Amino acid sequence: MFLTRKAGVSSFIVFLNKCDAVGNEEILQFMETDIRELLEKNGIPGDKVPVVRGSGLPALQGDEKWEAKILELTGFLDKSIPEPESATNPGSIDPHTRFQSQVYMLGKEEGGRQMPISKVCRPQFDFSTTDVTGTIELPNPVNQVMPGDNLEVGVSLDGPIAMRERSRFAIREDGRTVGVGCVTKITA
Repeated sequence: MFLTRKAGVSSFIVFLNKCDAVGNEEILQFMETDIRELLEKNGIPGDKVPVVRGSGLPALQGDEKWEAKILELTGFLDKSIPEPESATNPGSIDPHTRFQSQVYMLGKEEGGRQMPISKVCRPQFDFSTTDVTGTIELPNPVNQVMPGDNLEVGVSLDGPIAMRERSRFAIREDGRTVGVGCVTKITA
């Protein structure tokens, strides 16, 4: 949940899976209450987050009761999660290759890098539906970024992708997220 706040996620839905394996309503209610309390502890209004009790495998196997729960989940997704404008209005976002951004590099204890990032770092930049390799351009006189640092950097991508100011992205290396960022200014 820490990363969701850093990445600017504003909408949440909880799918409580494998409810078919729990035959006791009291246990399910306890689990849902526990989840809502965990959300509250992390600054998310747990009482306002939809919780859908379902079971994915029986739904995939055609069980109507659990298929209905998947439809309930998709209904919340349609209402609660904003659609990318490019999906609803093609051509509304231009492709770019260079931008300035505010980034937070995850610390070691958050699953980030153990070593600092230097000027030759070439991670993947994951913009929700697209990821592309690029280069982090550190501001002078900075020569490296330590895990846990928060700073303004330039980014140069190997190929153009659709983005706009305030677009959020993840910085990934070797299949894991090592940082998160937000585009502050598009430069090319």
